[in-house]
Amino acid sequence: KTANASFDGGQYSQSISEFERFVKDHSNHQDISQARVRLGMAKIWRDTERTSNYANALNTAQEVIKQIEDEPAFASDGSDEEGLSQARFELSSLLTTIAKGLAEQADSETDENLVNERIKQINEVLGLAANTKYVPQRFRQDNELNAVRETLARVEARQQRGADLAVAMTAIDEAIAA
Repeated sequence: KTANASFDGGQYSQSISEFERFVKDHSNHQDISQARVRLGMAKIWRDTERTSNYANALNTAQEVIKQIEDEPAFASDGSDEEGLSQARFELSSLLTTIAKGLAEQADSETDENLVNERIKQINEVLGLAANTKYVPQRFRQDNELNAVRETLARVEARQQRGADLAVAMTAIDEAIAA
């Protein structure tokens, strides 16, 4: 109860400790699947809220999804009329937040290597958000994800222009030297 109250109150670090203790001490409890899912979701919430380290948030989401994707409470906890879990709804929001944060960072970054890393990460999070096992279509925040895709296309075009310019400059330098 206290783990759920901490989670519901947005005290994710505290709820993580409480859920970890519950999972360790009550491995045969009827609510163990729900506890594992909420433990994982608390980790994603902790690493996504009030942060600018979206790369870390993505890593946490990827790890947690692997841990909870086959949990019965992740697939369905009866929290909506179709039985879909609250965790899947929350995951949609969290993945969208991560994607938007990474896209903003890629758009404002000037270091080519960091931009390329962000592009890779954006594509990873978009892949997770598009997977209906994790995010059902009706939970997907398509308008916001489309805005991320537009930013991604703009950043990729900028990267390509930079690469093309570097090739052209090399050709000019070689022509001058010849």
